[in-house]
Amino acid sequence: MNMALLKSWLGIFLRGCAMGAADLVPGISGGTLALITGIYERLINAIANIDISALRIVLKGDIKAAWRHIDGSFLLALACGILTSIFVLAHLIEHLVQTQPVLVWSFFSGLVLASIIYLLRIVWPGSLGTLGLGGSGLSALGFIIVGAVLALSLSQLRLAELPLTTVFIFVGGFIAISAMLLPGVSGSFLLLMLGLYQPTLAAVTSLDFAYIAIFGLGAASGFVVFSRIIRYLLRYFHEPTLLFITGLLIGSLYTTWPWKSALEGAAASNLSPSAYIQTGSDAQVGPALICLLLGFILVVAIAAAGSKKDAITNIQS
Repeated sequence: MNMALLKSWLGIFLRGCAMGAADLVPGISGGTLALITGIYERLINAIANIDISALRIVLKGDIKAAWRHIDGSFLLALACGILTSIFVLAHLIEHLVQTQPVLVWSFFSGLVLASIIYLLRIVWPGSLGTLGLGGSGLSALGFIIVGAVLALSLSQLRLAELPLTTVFIFVGGFIAISAMLLPGVSGSFLLLMLGLYQPTLAAVTSLDFAYIAIFGLGAASGFVVFSRIIRYLLRYFHEPTLLFITGLLIGSLYTTWPWKSALEGAAASNLSPSAYIQTGSDAQVGPALICLLLGFILVVAIAAAGSKKDAITNIQS
């Protein structure tokens, strides 16, 4: 096998592992990791290409052409990485979130903070100018504010737990995976609010294939539908969409704040380190800052490994 090709597949597989690990934690999105590792738009484009055209090519018997049409090798390597990470790290991530919440959230806050700065350097138009959109101009800052407000609003939702039916599991998969495609919107967090986070994590760790199949079908449907919406926006409103995504990341910092009133649950509220100490817990301010810095440096290293052109490129028609 071509060593360059093998190296490329390995790189995609490792990106998938990072996305899978992120998707296990309420508060950070696998889409965020896809964005900062330079594969976000390729992922959206590949998923959206699973369409009628691909089916027609298959029906003609040209499987190789259909595989190329959907960027099959890329999707396969990425999916293997995501699934590997989910099945291998589910217990570990759950354990760390429960036992070391401050350090985990600090690390992810560093990831998100560096991602915001990185993305702003790429998409910020140089000043608070306007971007054309349907004949009317909206400021770049406006798109960012709208995204931030949406992310903050999602973080404040309080949804009642519904009966664990087949339809509800399917809908939960559809909603959560759709959200995971957007950087800054945590699908795991939405599952938490729907009351599906613990059942889904338990299904993965106990290999409940019936639950996994229903959830997976909903997830696959969400991927196919929502990817087309995102691709349309990125194709025709590229810079405004990326500015909006930047706003989502900024708003998600509220969710990834390390010091919370509870270890888990959508009802957890943010506290200052001093208030957190008063709850009887160790604020771990020094280690938290180190973890935040490590997360920040990791994104900087990832960004340095690629180029601006590789990370953010227009989706081609």
